[in-house]
Amino acid sequence: MSLTTAVLRGRLTAAFALFALLVTPVAVADEIAAGHLVLNGGGPKPRVVMEKFVELAGGPDATIVVFPTASGEDDTGRYYRKLFEKDYGCTDVRVANVRTPRDGRMPKYVAMVDAADGIFFSGGDQRRITAALQGSGGGEA
Repeated sequence: MSLTTAVLRGRLTAAFALFALLVTPVAVADEIAAGHLVLNGGGPKPRVVMEKFVELAGGPDATIVVFPTASGEDDTGRYYRKLFEKDYGCTDVRVANVRTPRDGRMPKYVAMVDAADGIFFSGGDQRRITAALQGSGGGEA
């Protein structure tokens, strides 16, 4: 199973499912679970926005998966793990260091996405996300 397939099974937040459909055109909209999309533009991360994300994911005990893919900084995943744990009391924060379509097919990342209650994409060059997920699989059951 690929990362995109896990997304299309509807076990994720709407944000990730929507993004996967944008980068991998597949006619399976009826398979996407309802969810929430929290958008925050570049720059600061207002506390109210981050708190709402955690709330919609299911609260501090929800499984949060961070994709630092857009960032060019090596420590972005660690930064967000620490931020969610320290500032928002999250107890299950995982980092999916997906940088290439091959990474997107790795069972450990597919399992993370499949178990996620909330997916958080870091800031940076969003084209990196497209490049990493495009061609990672998509649509196969």
